[in-house]
Amino acid sequence: MRLFFFLFFSFLTLNATIILDKKEVINLLEYSEIYHDVGNKETIFSILSKEDKFETTKKEAIDYCNLTPEGVWLKFKIKNPKNKTINKILTIDNLSTERIDLYKIKNKNVVSKKTTGIYHLKKFDGTIDYSLPISIKANSTESYYLNVKNEKLSLWFKPQLYEPREFYRKDTLKQIMWALFFGGIFSLIIYNIFLFVFTRDKIYLSYFLYLI
Repeated sequence: MRLFFFLFFSFLTLNATIILDKKEVINLLEYSEIYHDVGNKETIFSILSKEDKFETTKKEAIDYCNLTPEGVWLKFKIKNPKNKTINKILTIDNLSTERIDLYKIKNKNVVSKKTTGIYHLKKFDGTIDYSLPISIKANSTESYYLNVKNEKLSLWFKPQLYEPREFYRKDTLKQIMWALFFGGIFSLIIYNIFLFVFTRDKIYLSYFLYLI
């Protein structure tokens, strides 16, 4: 019986731990426990005492659309079985996310904190999606808490863990697509301005106003 419980809890612990391998993209929710913080009342210090309130989820993305102050806490572990430091990038794909905090925890203490979000970008880092770098030391297991919250906008996002090379490849492709889209819109604006100037047909002025 003792062996059964030992194997059972060992399986649960393993299932809740991200073991770094050759995967280029990891869906974070698959390996996380979550806590829905309605009203954004919790801090990292209060949430550390509520580990029993966290639950597993089968969602691939957070999709709370209540238009009220709310946040989500994710608790997860990352294991590096290799003999060298591994670098990963944690991404949040919703550009309207107001605040994102990533805490590294050891023995119930905050070791480090990283913050990003629409109101907390100190400078443009050259990427579209919000990203937070993570470095996991060789042969170690590290614990993290991720807090994503909005005060005014609906809360939806898909947290993922990327290999740096794959993240920058994907983000560059997204930037190219956005450049083509907005470049096309800008070209149509200029085109309709010229048509209006030379023909004085108000329909082109209407197209111009619609596009802007």
